[in-house]
Amino acid sequence: MLTIETPNTDRSLLTLAELRAAAGVSDGSQDAVLVPLGNYVSAAITKACKVAYAGVIPPTLRMETVTETLRYTVRRGKSDGLVLARRPVVEIVSVTESGSEVAVNGYQLDAAAAILYRVSGNCPILWNCFGDIVVEYSAGYAVVPDDLKYAAIKFVRAETATGSRDPMLKRIRIEGVSEREYWVDPTKDSIIPGEVMDILVRGGYVNMVVA
Repeated sequence: MLTIETPNTDRSLLTLAELRAAAGVSDGSQDAVLVPLGNYVSAAITKACKVAYAGVIPPTLRMETVTETLRYTVRRGKSDGLVLARRPVVEIVSVTESGSEVAVNGYQLDAAAAILYRVSGNCPILWNCFGDIVVEYSAGYAVVPDDLKYAAIKFVRAETATGSRDPMLKRIRIEGVSEREYWVDPTKDSIIPGEVMDILVRGGYVNMVVA
């Protein structure tokens, strides 16, 4: 279970100035269109990166503080870590195991992968599998990385290039009655342009870890 403690009200990957530049606009004449477009692009990229939801609060790649409640499952006796729902992890605020707070030297964090390991001294040990483990932590980007911004810029440019044209519209035929034929790529289940998705994958932004 994931709860957002301090929601980030700014989920945008691009500033308004960056949106204007990406769309080739030098003033605020198109802001009424660009702001919703920027929100759409940020939301679509966030979804493509498989950022975990927390109730009705929209997910974001921007930094938020969250509380996550987990149950540890022993896998063949190995000291596997806890896979946290949000990444990258910026800071662990607190860890509670079966109602008792775990000291800072009692766990180790792989921040990029968002995996939390239980340790005793320098030795990995198993988490307690008989109770809840509650982790409060901050995760996401306080400053949007350059390659993530570039992915958003490419997406905005792709959207503004198509304009009002539906990119899936293959043919329109009018013979007394309008008829539209749409092309659908059966191998594609994302609205993200391929070059944008490639940047996200290569940049490590798509969550490939299955909790």
